Amino acid sequence: MTDKIGWYFAFRQTSPTPPGQWIACGPYDSYEQASEERRRAKNWDCEVSVPFSAASKEEAEGIAKKQ
Repeated sequence: MTDKIGWYFAFRQTSPTPPGQWIACGPYDSYEQASEERRRAKNWDCEVSVPFSAASKEEAEGIAKKQ
């Protein structure tokens, strides 16, 4: 089985404190689609990362946890 490269971004809730864990949101088919969903998720009580690519959900979760 081959994994398809997908686009993700990392998200975590910052309020209430302490902040929550980073999670990977995705996969999205394109950078633009991931960026649009990232923009929608961004709010005063959370943090989001820049979009990144990963070959699997597991790889994306690992990248997200390193934020």
